[in-house]
Amino acid sequence: MAVASIRFWNEQTSLRCSLSARTRVFCVMEAQVLVVEDDPDIREAVVGLLQAETPWLRVASASDGMEALELLEEGAEPRLALLDVMMPVMNGIEFLDALRERHLAPEMAVVLVSAHVRIAKHVHYPGVTGLLPKPFGPEDLLAIVRHHCPAPADDATKH
Repeated sequence: MAVASIRFWNEQTSLRCSLSARTRVFCVMEAQVLVVEDDPDIREAVVGLLQAETPWLRVASASDGMEALELLEEGAEPRLALLDVMMPVMNGIEFLDALRERHLAPEMAVVLVSAHVRIAKHVHYPGVTGLLPKPFGPEDLLAIVRHHCPAPADDATKH
């Protein structure tokens, strides 16, 4: 299914952004964390927590694997993807297959986020470094993100 997209340049923030028919505006900059989650409440809560608690990171989000692939194809190079396993359009496993087939983001670590722990435990792909079972607490999420994307030394010594 083709998705109509409008791409534009935001001169005020110097960000390349896209507006697709399925989502709100998302910006492709140097996002270090990519949150791929179909539940809008969870996605917004995770993005909000990361923006508040890890200000040295830029966070991008997508509502399914297809949107995440579009971000990567447009140039996003995150260090970490927090990837829901069960999503419509393109689930987490299909996303991982497409990553491998298209040779995208070979350096990106992937942490699977799923309520279906039995399924997620059996996912073995290059780059998959862990599993965060749903429901999860903010401390667990932040520990994973800080492990993969630590604060710069300058910022860490100021706090």
